[in-house]
Amino acid sequence: MALYKLHSYSMNNTINRVIKGSVWAISLCLIVSNAHAVTTYFYGGDLQPSEGEYASWFTTVGPGNPADYGFGHTTWASDGAVLAMTTSITPSEGIWFGISNTGNYYDYANIFLANTSLGNNVTTRLALAPGSSQWSLYWYDASGSGAALYLEANGFTYYTSTAATFVPVADMNAYHTFGTHVYEGQVTYSFDGVLLAEGTAPYAPGAAGFLLFGDGSATDVSGYGTLLVDSLSISVEAGAPAIPEPATTAAFLAGAVMIIALLKNKGFRW
Repeated sequence: MALYKLHSYSMNNTINRVIKGSVWAISLCLIVSNAHAVTTYFYGGDLQPSEGEYASWFTTVGPGNPADYGFGHTTWASDGAVLAMTTSITPSEGIWFGISNTGNYYDYANIFLANTSLGNNVTTRLALAPGSSQWSLYWYDASGSGAALYLEANGFTYYTSTAATFVPVADMNAYHTFGTHVYEGQVTYSFDGVLLAEGTAPYAPGAAGFLLFGDGSATDVSGYGTLLVDSLSISVEAGAPAIPEPATTAAFLAGAVMIIALLKNKGFRW
């Protein structure tokens, strides 16, 4: 990633050094510090995940696929902007899409998550339709380290290797952005752009390289109603998480604002 040098003009040398230091500090907090080429797969809800170029990206388990599952009571449909996934309780059937290159689904994906030393990021923007609950997003990198979210009508739960933490949300019918990032065996969660937690990632080597988004209940009764998917972004070889600590970011931004105000008072222009 190229860093572009900031050129400053005639101003007090002390102020100049402070400005450069603050700008570089802010920049370094927001930059992923690795030299790997990040590959991002972006699904925008514009088609079903089994249609168009998405068909080769994803494993899809839903109506008619795989044929031997016969999940004919579940549905998914796109209005050109949002995917609506509706599951079935009676009979109990699942519906999901994601990444599976082993097992019984026979619809192998062409997305391959990197190992934990290279990092992966999965971010989604979604909402639950009224009366909906118990939907999931969980995944494991090629080393078996992963992240998991369980979405309910009144909030969601995120998981580390040692704890499950419930976060109440006033309106799960509104769209929210959920971020998950796994790097070197550590998982980072964010909600609507705010860092929630960091910790040791759940570990399941038998599920390495797997991702499920939807209702994977199949024969178990869980998941009901409709999940509305605005987008799903999968970044492979994403390196270290780019989300800074909220307190650190606030301190840097406050300092930058103070410096700009000081310069304006002194009549500097740029």
